[in-house]
Formats: sequence, C-alpha cells, structure tokens
Amino acid sequence: MRKNGFYILLWTVYYLVVVFVEAEWLRQGSPDLAIIAVYQQTALSSFIFISVQILFFYYLIFFWLEKVIDSNKLRVGKIVELIIMYTLTVFIKRLLSVFVTQPLIYNSGPPVIENIFDFRLLFTSMLFLSFPIGISIAIEFLSFRIYNLQREKELLRDKLTTELSLLRNKLHPHFLFNTLNNIYSLSRKKSEFTSDAILKLSELLSFMLYESGKGRITMKREIDFINDYITLERLRYGSRLDFTFDIDIDDEEQLISPLLLLPLIENAFKHGSSQALNESSIYICIKLLNGVLDLTIRNSCDIQAPGKNEGIGLKTLKRQLELLYPGHQLMTQKKQHLFVAQLSINLYNYAEI
Repeated sequence: MRKNGFYILLWTVYYLVVVFVEAEWLRQGSPDLAIIAVYQQTALSSFIFISVQILFFYYLIFFWLEKVIDSNKLRVGKIVELIIMYTLTVFIKRLLSVFVTQPLIYNSGPPVIENIFDFRLLFTSMLFLSFPIGISIAIEFLSFRIYNLQREKELLRDKLTTELSLLRNKLHPHFLFNTLNNIYSLSRKKSEFTSDAILKLSELLSFMLYESGKGRITMKREIDFINDYITLERLRYGSRLDFTFDIDIDDEEQLISPLLLLPLIENAFKHGSSQALNESSIYICIKLLNGVLDLTIRNSCDIQAPGKNEGIGLKTLKRQLELLYPGHQLMTQKKQHLFVAQLSINLYNYAEI
C-alpha cells in the first residue's frame, strides 16, 4: 500500500510538471491563446501520453522486473523483450501524437504520416519514456534490496532467538542435575534439611518455569533467585563453608537477562566447596551502579583439579553474553587454591533479539 501511494504521488507530480512545461511551451508558440484553453489542451494531451508511460511503467514492474529479480539473472530473451516493448511504446506514443493530440486537441490540421518517423520527435519520445524505466528500475531494485536486508535481519533474529532458547534449555537440566545431586547427598546423610532443600528446589523450578522465558527481569527478582539458590546450597555444607555475599545495588528495578549470573555462582559451589575435603570459602560480590553490573566471585578449589575444560554452564554463559551483552568483560583465573571469576556488564547495552 505504501509503495502504491508513492507511485500515485510520483505520477501526480510528474503529470503536473509536464502540464506546466507543455503549457509554457504552447503559450510561447500561441501567445493569443487564452490561458485556460492552453492548460486544458496540455492537461488532456499530457494525460494521454502519461497514460502510455504508466502502462509501460507497470509492465516493467509486474512483468519484466519481477521475473528478472525472481530468476536472479538477466537473460538475453528478457533484454530483447524489453527492447521490443520499449520500441512499441515509443511508436504508440508517436501514433497518438500524430493522429490524436496534434489534429484533435491542438487543432494543427490533418495528420502528417511522415511525423511518425521524424528522428527528432522519436528521440524526444524516447527521452520521455526513459523516465519510467529509470525510476521503476531504481525503485524496485532499492525495494528489493531493502526487503532482502529486512529478511536477513529477521532470519538472523529468529536464529539468535532459537539459539538463546536452546542455551537456556541446556542450562536448566544442568542446574537440575547438580541440585538433585546435592539433595541426594543430604538424603544419604539423613540430614534434617532434606525436606527444606526439596521445598527450596520447587521454588527455584517455579522461577525457572515462569520467569526464565522472559526477555529480561528486574535485578530484584534475579537477586531473590540467587539468594534462594545459595540457601539451598548452604544447607549441604553447613559450618564448613565460610561464605560471604555482598550486594550493593542502586536500582532494584534495573532489567537483566534472567539466570545470567547463576552459572558462575553455581560453578563456585560445584567446583569449589563440593570438591574441598575440609573447610572451604566462597566470596560473592554483586555491584550495580548506573547500569553497570560487576560480579566478583572468589572460591577455594583443589590445586590438583583440572582446569582446562570448561563446564556446560560456563560455555553457555559465554555464548549468552555474546548474544545479549556485546562489550561485556568476563575473566576467570585460577591461582593455586583460589579460583576467581569477574564479570562486568553494561545492562543498558542489552541486544534486543
């Protein structure tokens, strides 16, 4: 609809310009002719000629250009077809001029057959007809290019959305597997906290079911989930875990992609405390200032533990950060008995997918 409206506007402006130019030319040749009569004649003759141009214009768009674009190749047959239709249209315009507009509208006398093949008049007709060719080709190829760019953007968005959904779906079973292991460990010990752990797990799963599918949630909801997860983990370790959790947030309503911080925190418990034979320590600090989120995690770890291969959670996190927060900074480092993870994100740089 927008394109049709543009074409109507284009041809209306073109028609008015041609009428004005033809009227000025006619006034110079017939100064005694009344202005109203001049514009009546030029309006009628211009309408006839431009009607021919419009027909040729739509032939180019709906029959010639469309087939060329669809085939993605300009064949010799299509070039010959265009030349034939162009030549035919030029001669139709000359026939209308000789047999209709000149004798009937401008009252120039009987038709002069020789004028049909007058080179100067033919060249003028060709110039006038070149307008719809240039405009239609330019507009259609530009529209085709814009459509392709939009289509590519939509396909890329669909691909990234699907990939992000798969990444989150991959994270959920990973989280559930680790948490169930923790609850199993409590049950083996016949811990009094087993029922509490199961209840807390149900709350976490409820969050993951109803919240994690959203594009973004508030920092308050994310922190609440992290607190629930930490509570569940601490039931397992008891007093042998030296745990510190610092939070400094200036805006609890700031939006963040859900479960983005979980993999690093989960990693600290899984590869830190769970592998420590004696006492272990975990330090977590979350700071949010003016939209910039800084997460720092330090946890004790076994110096003999392999550190070459990344877990599923960390790999998933890195890919999510690439998709959602370009310009982020993530650093992980192992120093003897200490593992350090630092993440910095500008939450305002969220990439809409």
